Amino acid sequence: MLGVRAPPGLPTITTVVATVRHGVCCKGDPEGSPERTDDKMAKATTADSVQKADKSAKTAKSGKPAKPNVFARLVGYLRDVRSEMKRVVWPNRSEVINSSVVVVTTLIFFTLFITLTDLVVQRIVFLIQKIGG
Repeated sequence: MLGVRAPPGLPTITTVVATVRHGVCCKGDPEGSPERTDDKMAKATTADSVQKADKSAKTAKSGKPAKPNVFARLVGYLRDVRSEMKRVVWPNRSEVINSSVVVVTTLIFFTLFITLTDLVVQRIVFLIQKIGG
């Protein structure tokens, strides 16, 4: 059976506030007692704040932000790509087969539809030319 996979919901304001307040990734509930969910987020949050502080210090000294060299940016980009690829949810074999069947069936349908429409319009144009000329 074909289905649509819905992505997880976006973080709420209470989640973001609790993350900043506690330094860990928390889900805030209405009562205000956050529940700890992931230590990696805490490390990323503190690392981001340290990087921002370093960047603002460099900006204050020179007047413009210091730009990392090409290799550092490339390494950072590849690190980000690797991180994102770990989060990808790959479809299983049956999902790929089902999606492929849908694509091929749709392709065949529209090919036939456009071909038949073209033939009908072509016949109408020939009839109009025959009448007029």
